[in-house]
Amino acid sequence: MARICEVDDCYSAVFGTDRETGVGYCKYHQFMRTDKQPYKAPQKPINPISQSRKDQLPSYNAIRSLYARIQREGNLKCFFTNKKIKYDFDLHHLLGRDGDLFNDKEHIVPVLRKFHRQYHDMNIAQLSKTHWYAPFLVRIMSTHPEVHKKEMNKLFKADYMLNIEEEKLIKRND
Repeated sequence: MARICEVDDCYSAVFGTDRETGVGYCKYHQFMRTDKQPYKAPQKPINPISQSRKDQLPSYNAIRSLYARIQREGNLKCFFTNKKIKYDFDLHHLLGRDGDLFNDKEHIVPVLRKFHRQYHDMNIAQLSKTHWYAPFLVRIMSTHPEVHKKEMNKLFKADYMLNIEEEKLIKRND
């Protein structure tokens, strides 16, 4: 029969025993142990990159090289701001990076790192105050309708509307 946790009103099985007191605690009450070195199970390190991703990297690097060549020619523009990219740039995956989308040329676009970080780090309220987000939404309406729909769903959940004529985001009144 399994030992039961020593904490009152806890009937879970013992997960570990305090080495100093000999008291057994369940996995939820391990924080109550007084011994200096609670048992830590050895951990196998996580692979930094999966084998399938390793197989996809050559074609991804080819896409990156193509954009680098276009940049050297002076014709590369940021997808978010429509500004010319002069220096370092990131590649943004419009529909995510899962499976074949990682190498899908139609949905990988060059962006300036500053605006790429803003896009991923800011919430809708913060993005609505940037100078580039509303014009970006208007621009993708015709070029990438599936991405526009995804962005509009985010706006709807955050109670914002897009004013297309003025290229502004408006907070909806409840």
